Amino acid sequence: MTSSEVENPEIASGKMAEGRIEGEVGSIDGPVRYASVAFGAINVLTDHEGKFVLDHVPPGLGKISVKSPVTKFRDYEKNILIEDGEGKTDIFVFLEVMAGTIEGVVSDENGIPLVGAEVSGAFKSGKPSETMKTDDRGHYVFSGISSGSYYVRAKAEGHMIEGAQASIIGGGTALVNFVLKTGSLSITGEVLTQKDHKPADCQISLMRNGVVVTTTYTKASGDGEYTFENLVPDLYEIGVVSTGYSCKGWRGRIERSEALDFQLETPSLETYSRCHDPNWEDSGLLG
Repeated sequence: MTSSEVENPEIASGKMAEGRIEGEVGSIDGPVRYASVAFGAINVLTDHEGKFVLDHVPPGLGKISVKSPVTKFRDYEKNILIEDGEGKTDIFVFLEVMAGTIEGVVSDENGIPLVGAEVSGAFKSGKPSETMKTDDRGHYVFSGISSGSYYVRAKAEGHMIEGAQASIIGGGTALVNFVLKTGSLSITGEVLTQKDHKPADCQISLMRNGVVVTTTYTKASGDGEYTFENLVPDLYEIGVVSTGYSCKGWRGRIERSEALDFQLETPSLETYSRCHDPNWEDSGLLG
């Protein structure tokens, strides 16, 4: 036995020194908790700060792979070299958002593509809706959409606005086509305070099939009038919300154009509580 073998018992036993990998997994949202980190047969989960430690890593070239606990982020893989000895390798892994697309065609009742129709959707939390117009084939496409469920609307001049749910899973494509019916009906009216018969700052929403189709506003400096146009015969709901007043609601079916006025009342405590209950609805009939 040589002197070097005596001084290095690991070489004498034929065993290679093992390494150690320490790191952190992050994303645009911050640290990624409970991500799966693997190097060969060694596998661990990141902690609540997105950190991980892989012990007893054999030296040599190997692949580290990271899988997110949610489908929002793309998996990560990279080859790294682990040197001989008991050294430590530090690594930071950034998981990119797995982006998908929402696309489709907007056409009329006869199957004719509607050129220049507007399609919109809110695809980023806290950001304004994105809007685009259809091309000469009635086609539209939104790209770079992260995994999740979204509500998309389509509208064209002289046609009823339509909406649909779109779900993006694992960076895939959601196909959402719209058929817009010609609308010739309308609901018009005014919103005034009951006490002073004056206009107020209001948000007035029109719902169809339980989903908000469109929203309009009145201003205290205006005349208090509102209009919903290009409607088709169907069952609708209207909700009126104004700060400092009890909310108002209506539900009914229209077969012709109608006028519907609302009077805003200062709420009692009971009315205020009921108005802010998400399950509350005030319904009535068109006169």
